[in-house]
Amino acid sequence: MSFLAPLFLVGLALVAGPILFHLIRQSPKNRIVFSSTELLDASPPKQQTSRRIQNPWLLLIRCLIIGFLAFAFARPFIPDAADTLGNKEVRRDIVIAIDRSASMNRPGISEHLMEEARKILEKLSPSDQVSLFGFTDTISPIISPEQWTAMEADRRINFALERLESSTATALPGLLDEAISEAVSEIEALRERTSVSGFGEIYLLSDFAEGTRINGIESIDWPSSLRLNRVQLSPEQEGPNLSLRWVQWSESESLGSVANIALTSSGEPLRSVAEISIRSALDDSLLVSPSEHFVDGNTETIINIPVAQELRSQPLVFALSGDSYPFDNKLALAPDYIPQVSIGLISQSSLANESSAPYFISKAVQGFATPRTRIDSQTPLSGSHVAYVIDRPLATAEADSIKAEIESGKTAIVLAHGTGFSDTIRQLSGSDSWLAENRSSDTPLLIGEVDFSHTLFAPFASPRFSNFTSINTWQTPKLSAPGSAKVLARYDDQSPLLVEEKRGDGSLYIWSGSWAPPASQWVLSSKFIPFLHRFVLSASGGPPLPSNAALTSSEIERYQPMFPDQLIQTPGIYRFPRTENRWLAIHIDPLESKTNPISLDQWEQLGLPEFEESVAQAQLARIRSQSEQESARTIEERQHIWQWLLWAVLALLALESAVAMRSHQRKEAMPS
Repeated sequence: MSFLAPLFLVGLALVAGPILFHLIRQSPKNRIVFSSTELLDASPPKQQTSRRIQNPWLLLIRCLIIGFLAFAFARPFIPDAADTLGNKEVRRDIVIAIDRSASMNRPGISEHLMEEARKILEKLSPSDQVSLFGFTDTISPIISPEQWTAMEADRRINFALERLESSTATALPGLLDEAISEAVSEIEALRERTSVSGFGEIYLLSDFAEGTRINGIESIDWPSSLRLNRVQLSPEQEGPNLSLRWVQWSESESLGSVANIALTSSGEPLRSVAEISIRSALDDSLLVSPSEHFVDGNTETIINIPVAQELRSQPLVFALSGDSYPFDNKLALAPDYIPQVSIGLISQSSLANESSAPYFISKAVQGFATPRTRIDSQTPLSGSHVAYVIDRPLATAEADSIKAEIESGKTAIVLAHGTGFSDTIRQLSGSDSWLAENRSSDTPLLIGEVDFSHTLFAPFASPRFSNFTSINTWQTPKLSAPGSAKVLARYDDQSPLLVEEKRGDGSLYIWSGSWAPPASQWVLSSKFIPFLHRFVLSASGGPPLPSNAALTSSEIERYQPMFPDQLIQTPGIYRFPRTENRWLAIHIDPLESKTNPISLDQWEQLGLPEFEESVAQAQLARIRSQSEQESARTIEERQHIWQWLLWAVLALLALESAVAMRSHQRKEAMPS
């Protein structure tokens, strides 16, 4: 039997009270005087060292009452087989996080990783819950807790090592703070899987290079009973790491076109010698012979390499030699790609007419750097344009042609500045609900409501640019649109100004009014060129992505849809599908080249709960004690032995009263 509050058993000492009471003989209370004894002096009875216990059954009952009360307050319980406290083992929640970033590709680290992982796995007990994942700038599960639990105990180590060996390092950057945050979340998830108290340990296996991100570690909320065990992984041999980083192209009077490259050394402050050559990314041919350069440890030096002007139009690879860590010794560079688009302009006015909309449209697009835009008013229906601006009513054949272009993914905007555009709009939209009619008043209209969430008006969402109320418009037809169309802007009389309707894969825009200066101040306002630029960008597929990018998960997500037939996983040159002169250069994040380990002082400033054996043992003992107490309380609450003891005390009190009363009556009945 065990007790929740064993100190109350001290109350058993009170049993001595009834025993002493029964051993002490009292003087008779009722005296009878005889004539023969009247002259004698009274004397008390003599105390003897050994006396016979008076009323032993009454004494036994009173002792039992005190004993049962002491036992009841001590909260006794009987451990059963299902809750044997001595056999309980404290469960550990283990999360093993493996660094899979680019710097882990250095020679010797992989072997060191497998060795340390085996040591950790061999120390685990069958009752431990285990989760293992790899991390870069994202988290990649290797073994889930469910897989670990389902696996037979004697197969777990080999299974984990096999999975770990197949999960090789990548060329992605490492985010140490994200990995630790994920590990803490995983520990909390493991604790929620069971009601048994556990002790959490995070094993972090990494080279802890200073290029990894640690900014978010200080904001992590650490649970109680959780320690972090850092396992430092080192390469085969220590030494400086040299790397290249692209800066820019420049022009020099003496050298001509110059490639500006940053040569970085991460390591001991020793001078290193490196050779840099330039090769073709297409056939690996040598384009610029190797040149020798010097760089001191933990510094960055800008290198200027003359390159022929014609080489700038093809993808290049800057190759570095003289470095013991080759994982970042190549820097791919793709020429900048500037898309060129053509806009088909259908109008009765010529581009030279300074009072017409085509004149202002053609002048506006000349300033577009990206994409470079050309206005085609000679052959506007050639089918090679990304968008169409329609400034006159269309014939039936023309409308059918433009409609087919829109449904195939093109964009068109109709400048409906008269009632004669009703048929054109109906043919292009395929709906008879459209109507352009004359207004009853010639009062100038102002722009009222604008949908700034739409891509065409997004540049004006800031309060600095959102005021459209100063733009006057005259000679504007009143436009009626079907319910399926989306009104993007309205005049101050609530009639539609700009309406969008989706047709197939493309978009049809209807502008109520003219862009010619005599009819509107729109083309003369500061809003016109940004609006037209957004229209061209939207029609051409959006802003073009840069031709050079670091290899990160977010960049892969941006670019991968453009390469349906190949995976972007490693640094290098990728050719865009269906193009001959557009490439994508992917290079390793420059931070991964900073391979110096994080200094101990910097790590200690983070305030992480580092693993210490003595602290871990103390926490394990405390958790084991808490677990035993919780288990004991659960058993005691289920058995309720103390209640039965109290009922027994009540019964004994009743019995004691009856026995005491009967004993008293017998004494009174006895002759003196």
